[in-house]
Amino acid sequence: NLKVSAQSLMGEADKSANIFRRGRILKGWKSRWGVLHQNVLYYFTDDKAATAEEAVSLKTATGVRREESHDREHTFVLNGAHGSTQLAAEDSEEMEAWLRALGRAIVKATTTDWDDTSDRLEASQEEI
Repeated sequence: NLKVSAQSLMGEADKSANIFRRGRILKGWKSRWGVLHQNVLYYFTDDKAATAEEAVSLKTATGVRREESHDREHTFVLNGAHGSTQLAAEDSEEMEAWLRALGRAIVKATTTDWDDTSDRLEASQEEI
């Protein structure tokens, strides 16, 4: 559903921040506002956009990983059944946050018996 605003999702978002996405055809980098809500990654033109440009379900995602790019820093790739999407964050800390959030969302989206044990374990490890 693309008829959702960036603002309406942000209160319940698992992650939201500026993100760069490489075009599939022209291969240029476009700045977008990314919102990860439940098992869907939404792309907006900015954080005030009234509708999403694209919504990607993570139910068919196969993974997310770091991948160096010759023309941009802090890059990573979201792999899915229909191909790969190259993404980049503003800095390394933001990239790590996206990798964690997307990885957790992929596991939740592709696991039938999810409980919050993994989230609690991760939170306790971050406190150490």
